Amino acid sequence: MNKGRIISQSDCPETMWKNGGGTTREIVSFPPNSGLDDFQWRLSAARIEKPSGFSCFADVDRTIAVLDGALSLEVAGAPPHRLDRMSAPYRFPGDAATLGKPLRGPVSGLNLMVRRGQAGAEMRRISEGRVSARDGTAILFALQDSHIGVGPRNISLMANDSYEFEASQDEKISIDRPALLILIKPALLAA
Repeated sequence: MNKGRIISQSDCPETMWKNGGGTTREIVSFPPNSGLDDFQWRLSAARIEKPSGFSCFADVDRTIAVLDGALSLEVAGAPPHRLDRMSAPYRFPGDAATLGKPLRGPVSGLNLMVRRGQAGAEMRRISEGRVSARDGTAILFALQDSHIGVGPRNISLMANDSYEFEASQDEKISIDRPALLILIKPALLAA
């Protein structure tokens, strides 16, 4: 059984976006120590303070969940989507022209990027209580200080910290506060 690991946001250095229009903190990527050009998947927390274009990532699908603030997101010239901390995570192509406009001050968000053909992934908001997962890599991102149970393990997380583990369909998972759940499978298992 994989014991998992806690990833503290304070241990994730802040860096400029690839295009210089915002900042990001990489939480985890696969393979470990991969760069922006060779990851299979990558999870990061970003901060947007002014209208800015998102970096273009060829052959990558992105999913964003707003953690704080409100964002107008324009993707490939389509009508803008308004996202806030209550909105469902929003998926869009990472190689489409994308503009993010904060609506009332700075916006923070969680950004999942998955290289097409190399992995399948989903991000969803979850309430407190029991959580269902499937086989593969799972990451619980705490929106508030939280206690989670994964099988026999009990883990305490601070707000904005993550717990990464290998999930199985029969493993019992519970959480006492709302969170974001990210599930990732290698491409061969994603179908």
